[in-house]
Amino acid sequence: MNLLALEVLATDASRPDFFRQFYVPSRLRGCSPLTPENHFAAIRGLAGFWQRQAAERAAQPFTVRDWLAGGPDLVAQYLSGRGDLTAATRNKHLRHLAAVWNEFVRRKLVPDKLGLDQEDELLREPHCWLPDEYDRLLELAGKKRGRIGDAPAADWWLGLLLTDYNIGVRVSALMSIRTADTDLTAGTVLVRAEAQKDKADQLFTLLPQTIDALRRLRIERLTRVFEEWPFDRSRMTGQHRRNCYRTLTAHLRALLVQAGLPETSKDLWHKVRRTFVTEIARTAGEAVAQSMAGHSTLAVTKRYIDKRRMELPSAAALLRQPMLPMQMKLFTPEEQAG
Repeated sequence: MNLLALEVLATDASRPDFFRQFYVPSRLRGCSPLTPENHFAAIRGLAGFWQRQAAERAAQPFTVRDWLAGGPDLVAQYLSGRGDLTAATRNKHLRHLAAVWNEFVRRKLVPDKLGLDQEDELLREPHCWLPDEYDRLLELAGKKRGRIGDAPAADWWLGLLLTDYNIGVRVSALMSIRTADTDLTAGTVLVRAEAQKDKADQLFTLLPQTIDALRRLRIERLTRVFEEWPFDRSRMTGQHRRNCYRTLTAHLRALLVQAGLPETSKDLWHKVRRTFVTEIARTAGEAVAQSMAGHSTLAVTKRYIDKRRMELPSAAALLRQPMLPMQMKLFTPEEQAG
């Protein structure tokens, strides 16, 4: 099939779509179900911008050929016109569009990468769950009522949250773990390459608490460890999988509210992954954390590490104490005020 004829933004399911047919299966395997949505939002924005440039384009689909004809300038013009977005969001759109453009480079449709620089933005310190915070979340999960499939909801949520903390994989990989790859006697779980962003198998050892929680779930009766979540079925794809993720996240948010913990978009499943990376870095070093997180570079790992949990010297401990004027040594603030 000629890639130049494939639509980047499909208008209906019957038309071929470069992004869904080629890019997602080859480049976004093992990512959160929302990752393709974020890429697609950037493409949709670019397509809308292209369509608004000329009246005759309004009803036309935006194709690979159109994007290649516009080149990097088209992306630059689109982003410069998005004053409604923050610098961080424009940078995110740029990263997603550049990633798809790089696929064009790999397929030799264009010779060079997009070559656009990101904007300066405010860099925030990454935060993980502190030990008492995650313990509070687990306590609330242990009080969940009702059932999920044949398992008590409290057991199911404790199993999920303990496993998530224990292995720190992305939520899509967490939900894909197979019972056949989980050995509770040896205390190990294998996360398959098919579910991982770095496309590599990874074997984890389990904490005693995680093993006990999974035993309570009686996972030997299941194909996948967490398959009893009502909207999570391996046969489901596309919108069904995204709905499953949203529903699961909505329940996590409710738990966070009950626990009195923040529940912004930065406090959801990826915050558990930041907790995992931070704890590994704290006890074994950043290089080990990078390996266990499956990150491509140490720079990526550093963006996950919460410095509040690291034993770093304080500035006050490192600085020379300056000599104070005599009057500051002789009088207290109360005496000076008097």
